[in-house]
Amino acid sequence: MSQITSYMFDKRNAHSHSYDMELIDDYLSMSKTATNRNQLIIFHFIGIHADFKLRYPQERKVFHASDYKRADLSSDEKETLADYDNAIYYNDMVVGNIIKTFDNQEAIIIYVPDHGELVYDNCQEMGRNLSLEKKYIVPQFDIPFWIYCTDSYRDNHSDIWLKIERAKDRPFMTDDLPHLLLFLAGITSNGYSPERNIIDDRFDVNRKRYIKGEADYDVICK
Repeated sequence: MSQITSYMFDKRNAHSHSYDMELIDDYLSMSKTATNRNQLIIFHFIGIHADFKLRYPQERKVFHASDYKRADLSSDEKETLADYDNAIYYNDMVVGNIIKTFDNQEAIIIYVPDHGELVYDNCQEMGRNLSLEKKYIVPQFDIPFWIYCTDSYRDNHSDIWLKIERAKDRPFMTDDLPHLLLFLAGITSNGYSPERNIIDDRFDVNRKRYIKGEADYDVICK
């Protein structure tokens, strides 16, 4: 494992944490010895996986079971829903603090989770349900994806900033992310395809987005 890590990363935090905010402290301690001007920094969150009440410090709790006027849910289910929303709230705090960490630098920040969760979304179900119905697909497959550029990045790379603005409504799948990263890093590769780089005007907006290799997401959900 250590050999693989050495191939993948110049620096890597040595310990995991109970809460994702501590990743920022890891970065700050490692960045003191960084020498490369251009860097790719990855914050790999624990995120919002169940058990949700373990994903945020209890002193950060803002939602409670009593906040949910859902006659269809039990008290325990409402508590789970509150824990889920608290985990999301904390996750947003972590992301906000990452932005603040880089806001005075020339930086571009990309945020994307790997999947969503089904947590009583207009239903009484929680967990994974891979039935090919819109009510199940949307909570689990519709995920946030956004690109943030600091002021100095926008000033010094206005051409890329304009490309990002033009791309905001294009349909996307996360398996296209490597093509965007290669382009932003200025890396040339035979594996790069401009048709799969969302901020390239040649991006293929008609590429089918299949779920489980069989169902067309846009037919079902759009």
